[in-house]
Amino acid sequence: MSRILHKAYGLSIDSDLPLPELSSMSPDAAEDVDVEIRQMTLEAPEHYGALRQVGPFLWASTTCLWLQVPGVVTFLVREGRQILFEPAAGVDGDSIRLFLLGSAIGALLMQRGLLVLHGNAVRIGDRCMVCLGHSGAGKSTLATAFSQRGYEILADDVVPVTADGWVLPGIARAKLWADSIKHLGIETTGLQRIRPMLEKFSLPLDRSPALEPLALGGLYILDKHNLPDSTIEPLQGIQRFGWLCEHNYRPRFIDAMGLQAQRFSLCVAIAGKVKVKQIMRSATVFDVDSLVDKILADMGVVA
Repeated sequence: MSRILHKAYGLSIDSDLPLPELSSMSPDAAEDVDVEIRQMTLEAPEHYGALRQVGPFLWASTTCLWLQVPGVVTFLVREGRQILFEPAAGVDGDSIRLFLLGSAIGALLMQRGLLVLHGNAVRIGDRCMVCLGHSGAGKSTLATAFSQRGYEILADDVVPVTADGWVLPGIARAKLWADSIKHLGIETTGLQRIRPMLEKFSLPLDRSPALEPLALGGLYILDKHNLPDSTIEPLQGIQRFGWLCEHNYRPRFIDAMGLQAQRFSLCVAIAGKVKVKQIMRSATVFDVDSLVDKILADMGVVA
């Protein structure tokens, strides 16, 4: 296959598979490639050294993770430098990329010593805001609303943070269900589904391809309550650490690879550097424009 170079998370990526979600690079632009993504026939996990089975489709060691997504793709992620993958027969490319740019790249970033959070990152001036939350909390809807105001999306779903509090630029997109797209007044015509059978779409968002890592200016934990209006409240002490740990990306990968000590030290470092606040928004009426205003005001920005 021809060489395809991409840039994401501060890494140059040499991929067998085209990754249109990522910024492209000239093949002459990178002398040393940071990450290789290769399609090949993979062996059973026992073939790859001292891997330990930690789930029906998951094997791992401190430097390696073997993951099977039944009916879609099998991955081998090694030493923070290599992702090998074997697609299932007849699977579509969109489904492969969904898991490659999610679970596989997330595991690779963990192997490279980063704190990987499950959320969205938005550039606010010379720093960024990261919104964390469980699936369905409204993170992508909120990030898209920021984009509609002209703010750049730094990362979607997979948000890597360094120990000194810098957020690395990932994918400039939002993955939205059809009702969220309608709520934001966006037309679905021409949008690509993240998988052919799902009513969930990938919405590319405007961003400078040269966007550099940004200092983490604020962490917001998004959740729902039964009141009519949204609130923002600061979290203190051990609460900040606990919420950060809860919203790590794919925590079972961290446990599988024995990276608990790394997670602990990274969460302690970030919780000590950055204000962490909890957003409670109405579970019945999501006034996303009002919430954008409140977050900007909380960060000292005039909307």
